[in-house]
Amino acid sequence: MKPALLLLLAATCVAAPAWADCRRGGVEWIVGGPAPFDCEALSRKPAAAPVMAEASHKIAPARQRQLDDERRGILARELAQEESRLPRAADADSALRIRDNIAALKREMARLDGPPR
Repeated sequence: MKPALLLLLAATCVAAPAWADCRRGGVEWIVGGPAPFDCEALSRKPAAAPVMAEASHKIAPARQRQLDDERRGILARELAQEESRLPRAADADSALRIRDNIAALKREMARLDGPPR
């Protein structure tokens, strides 16, 4: 073999990443990288996410009513649009999809008008 090729192969072997066999719970992890891998890191639990205050999830009742009214308006416009499309349905499959959309929109509107959660 040529000396240059041998030198290249030797450099490749020296630069090869270190591999580690880590065992945890009957599972063998074969990991590697440019630095020695910390097998103990596999058994450490990630830090818990910060807990947000419960009050930050609440919406003021007046704001919730406003959001519900906006959603109700959007649903009413979509319902009117679907109902106007129904007589112009090209085929039975299209008419069925439009009827399904109408039923879904009516269910959603009924959910908004139902008892508060």
